[in-house]
Amino acid sequence: MIILKWLSYISSYAEWSDYCRQSLLCLGLPDPAACIFEYINDDSDRELLGDFLQAWHNKLSPILQASGMESLTVDI
Repeated sequence: MIILKWLSYISSYAEWSDYCRQSLLCLGLPDPAACIFEYINDDSDRELLGDFLQAWHNKLSPILQASGMESLTVDI
């Protein structure tokens, strides 16, 4: 079986992706999960939450550093 290393996985669907999704892609058919990734990327609530958490981090980081604590890192 050919494994497409560049393919993004959907959480808890790795086995389905390995057997079904990758097979369809190798045959030149459209990605059956493309709409899921489009939805995730266009999710305005996710973007709003990311902006909020980044602003919160920017506000708290100097306070944490001044108190001797390390800065928190948030990856979204």
